[in-house]
Amino acid sequence: RMMIRDTDPATGYPNGQLGGALHDVARLIKANLGLRVATIDMGNYDMHQNLGGATGGWMFNQLTELSTALAAFAKELGNDFNRVTLVTMSEFGRRVSQNGSGGVDHGHGNAVLVMGGGVNGGKVYGRWPGLAPSAQDNGNLAAVTDYRTVMSEIMTRRCGISTTTEIFPGFKPNGRGVLKPRST
Repeated sequence: RMMIRDTDPATGYPNGQLGGALHDVARLIKANLGLRVATIDMGNYDMHQNLGGATGGWMFNQLTELSTALAAFAKELGNDFNRVTLVTMSEFGRRVSQNGSGGVDHGHGNAVLVMGGGVNGGKVYGRWPGLAPSAQDNGNLAAVTDYRTVMSEIMTRRCGISTTTEIFPGFKPNGRGVLKPRST
């Protein structure tokens, strides 16, 4: 049986910590209090067993909650969403193949999602390595873009930081064109 988290009819956010946190951030943005950066954690992705499938289960529920919350956040902000750049990322990926418990173990390589103002959306940036065994990195999805490349582009193009060399010492980003330059 598929279980999707309930959604608050007044806000469109799913009930739970993520929806509540995004709703709070949206209210701060709309209040023009000078908020520059906010971080929100959404846990419960450590799916070593009982991952589920494409039509239901643990991962399905997590991704449904995430997508519903992001859509509600964009809707609540309306035109103010053009002032926001939202990034989703994980500190680790998962392995390509399921383990014996119907889950997936820790791996590397995953997706970074970017949405909001200034985003050149509608496409995948970087190279998709594929899932064939020959394209994998020892059973892992091959990482093709360092997350610091994406974050450096966000910081320089959206946050007005001239360089990220002190933030990411020794790293030289090669922009992907994910974001438009900040307009003044």
